[in-house]
Amino acid sequence: MTIMKSHASKLSAAITSICLLSTPALATVTDPHGVDVGDGNTLNFDQNSAAIGNSVKATGLNSGAFGYYTNATGRESFALGNQSTASGDFSAAMNKFNTASGQGSFAIGRHTTASGEGSFSTNYATKASGWHASSFGSYTEAKGDSAAFGAYTVAETSAAMVTGIYNELTGGDPVYWQPGDTLFVIGNGTSSLDRHNAVTVLKNGNMGINTSSPTTLLEVNGSSKLGGAGTPFNAMQLGKVDVLGGSGGQDRVIVPVTFPKPFADNPIIIVTVAAPPGISYGDAFNVTAENITSTGFDAVVKGLPIPGNQGSWGADLQVHWQAYEL
Repeated sequence: MTIMKSHASKLSAAITSICLLSTPALATVTDPHGVDVGDGNTLNFDQNSAAIGNSVKATGLNSGAFGYYTNATGRESFALGNQSTASGDFSAAMNKFNTASGQGSFAIGRHTTASGEGSFSTNYATKASGWHASSFGSYTEAKGDSAAFGAYTVAETSAAMVTGIYNELTGGDPVYWQPGDTLFVIGNGTSSLDRHNAVTVLKNGNMGINTSSPTTLLEVNGSSKLGGAGTPFNAMQLGKVDVLGGSGGQDRVIVPVTFPKPFADNPIIIVTVAAPPGISYGDAFNVTAENITSTGFDAVVKGLPIPGNQGSWGADLQVHWQAYEL
């Protein structure tokens, strides 16, 4: 036991008494503003730091390092356990092989890294590199001010939440809100070479099932069934086409329809005709789908004879269609 100053506190005297009764001394108290207990430790005694354990370092102002080869180098940082490092100001690293390098960051578990400001990383081999990011589970990473859960997931964009396993990497802005970026993802991939999403919700509100890039409010890539009964179908598209100016004195009009996306096979078509919203009139029509292909069809609108009219019409119409691939 070594006392470096004659005005050491009563705590120093107490430790001295204990050490006199023990084997070779490992505890050293060198200043009332610093505490060093253990073997091979490093600290700044005028920084109110504390180092307790084996080969630990507490060099930051008001820092504390405890355990085995831990390092608390940031201001008011705290490192505890086995080979954990708290290098960011106001950071904390606990347990084994963890690093908290971001200001105000917290890393706990094993092999975790919290490098973003105010970030949090826990469990096993997780990384939180974004501002105020959080990562949980195993081998997850949160890059934006986002959260990653599960296993091998990556949250790439601002305010995103990702869970599951091996989600698809689609890029995006980790700092600013972009309508086309991901907001919520459930990954169901099998490896780093086969990443895939079961569910994807974008910031613009579009939601995809079995697709990572939905272009509509709900896009399903695969077979679907609505309700508890019915026939499953692989794909569905719907839309409408305006028929302006009437039939020009004819009793039928052919309206070409092109699908937004081609089908894998010729779909089943349901087509109807209606007046524009807020308009009603007494004409009657028959509409059929002809020349159906995987890319589109012809909607044939025919006016039906009524008293005083042989089938032609002069008002605007709307052709509504639905296409299903079974």
